[in-house]
Amino acid sequence: EPLTKFGGHAMAAGLSLPVANIDAFRAALVKRVNAELDPADLVRRIRIDAGADLGECTVPLFEMLQSLAPFGRGNPKPRLVTKGLTLDRPAQRMGVQGKHLSMQLRRDGRSIRAVAWGMGDRADSLPAGAVVDAVFQPAVNDWRGNRSAELHVLDILPTAI
Repeated sequence: EPLTKFGGHAMAAGLSLPVANIDAFRAALVKRVNAELDPADLVRRIRIDAGADLGECTVPLFEMLQSLAPFGRGNPKPRLVTKGLTLDRPAQRMGVQGKHLSMQLRRDGRSIRAVAWGMGDRADSLPAGAVVDAVFQPAVNDWRGNRSAELHVLDILPTAI
């Protein structure tokens, strides 16, 4: 008997098996997954709820969207897309180890701060003047009493010219 215990719920799965069965279990799992999944199933997808002009990205709108909380599996945070944004300056690494990005994006005379968590390795591909499309979650930054709208970037792609 390879598994001695298994179970879980929709967001988790647990199992127990003897150490001696780990290699056989791994091989069987990989074989089954390879038989079931198409390579297209492994492509990351982001569900987008709506498009937004940069002029719509304001504290009042983002606070209204926040009122839809609590967010979780059945009620995910809103995801918006804005296209044709220009980087005011090169994307800058931030955080102790430079794992994150800070950007200033603009379009049609409006500028907004954007943060991309865990995307520090993409800094060199986002120079000043680059035109990008960004998928983001709306956020309100409250820094020393100054409230401002900002974009929490989930993906950012250069725009084909």
